[in-house]
Amino acid sequence: MRTLMWIGVFSLFLFLFGMFTMKVHKPEIPSYLKTTGGDFQLESSQGTIKLSDFHGHIVLLYFGYSHCPDICPATLNVMASAIRLLQKDEQNDVDGLFVSLDPARDSPDKLKAYTAFFSPKIIGVTGKREQLDAIAQQWRFTYVTPQHPKTTFYVVQHPNFLYVLNKEGHVVALLDEKSTPEDVAKVVRLWL
Repeated sequence: MRTLMWIGVFSLFLFLFGMFTMKVHKPEIPSYLKTTGGDFQLESSQGTIKLSDFHGHIVLLYFGYSHCPDICPATLNVMASAIRLLQKDEQNDVDGLFVSLDPARDSPDKLKAYTAFFSPKIIGVTGKREQLDAIAQQWRFTYVTPQHPKTTFYVVQHPNFLYVLNKEGHVVALLDEKSTPEDVAKVVRLWL
């Protein structure tokens, strides 16, 4: 009987030792994403923000504009809902970033009010056309804003992907507009 007890204690020790010493492996970043992205600097209502300011956090990044009638608000809602699905300690390591591709209508102050509707964890930023063009090239997407719109009711064609960045700032996943908050939260948890 005493031998069985010692075998049990030793087995428990081996199990616990294995749990504490094994490394948790993150999934591999898909090769097509390894050359996508990079640091940028844009304006928020609080001043200049660099993407690298978020190192150490998972970032959910979306490019759009506040006058978007459907995809942008739906995606920001998914982003905010996904963050709310996380545990409180997990939420502390996740930030949302909404980059407006329509600086003519989206001032930093307007973006602050717009993103606050969805979540205080989402920050709205924008910049000059030249900055946004450089970011689009760096992040491998295209967008089209009318050069001389006749009214203020125009559409900006933009990507429909939600970028997930790991704590080192590398793109690790692209999620489309069909992704649910649960899908987004699952991907985020892989990289926490």
